[in-house]
Amino acid sequence: MPLHLLFAFAFIQGFTEFLPVSSSGHLQLLWAWVDASPNVLPSPRDLLGYEIAVHLGTLLAVLLYCADDLWRLLGGSWIALRRRRMNPQARIVLLLVVATVPLFLAGWFLRDLIAEHTRNALFVVAWANLLFALLLWLADSLCLRIRQAEHLNFGGALLIGIFQAFALVPGVSRAGAIITAARFLSCERAEAARVALLLSIPAILGAGTVASLEADRLTTPFSVFALVAGLSFAVALPTIFVLMRWLKQRTYFPFVAYRLLFAAGLFLALYYGFLS
Repeated sequence: MPLHLLFAFAFIQGFTEFLPVSSSGHLQLLWAWVDASPNVLPSPRDLLGYEIAVHLGTLLAVLLYCADDLWRLLGGSWIALRRRRMNPQARIVLLLVVATVPLFLAGWFLRDLIAEHTRNALFVVAWANLLFALLLWLADSLCLRIRQAEHLNFGGALLIGIFQAFALVPGVSRAGAIITAARFLSCERAEAARVALLLSIPAILGAGTVASLEADRLTTPFSVFALVAGLSFAVALPTIFVLMRWLKQRTYFPFVAYRLLFAAGLFLALYYGFLS
């Protein structure tokens, strides 16, 4: 794969992974553009290596940003196990587990079915961006901002998990779906993003594991692997910081507007035959 394409792939994944704008949708657009150029599209084996690299980079970024949260949650859970008594930290961990289960079940049982019915990926990406942009706008405009993660119940965690499972459809945005569900449950804006960050850890681990299992032998040179992982990490970490700082005083409307424009652009490009 050409160096400029490697940079584009790592940058797009790192920049969009934690924003409610759909990393999969932007990568589908990148591959559609690359597919028009002969001998440029990477082989499936090479692409798996690059996917594992960007997953590693974004995982390291979110682990570093959430280190304090993770330390507190794991420490509280250990204390709860030793004392055999539930505490707030252990309860949040259980809520995160409940919210993760639907994604893993859907990925296990419905992955091939979803892939079969989303072959016209860019058309699906356009509709998914349009629909989930409107849902995010409704949730962020109409719902209160009174809850933290520890205020959620298990029914709310399950709803967040079901929304997260929709992210298996190209263009939905895993972060965007979680944030939308959390906002419908009246979570504060920054808290909704924090829930999405914490849930991204098992999601990225799962995606990276699946890619690793599918890649029986990687052909990606270590230097290229490290370059892609490092770039995705270098882009993802400041993106998380800027997003969380923004949400302390601002709304999700810029992301809604961007997704609507992105969807409109895809529809026009598909209609006029610029993309296929």
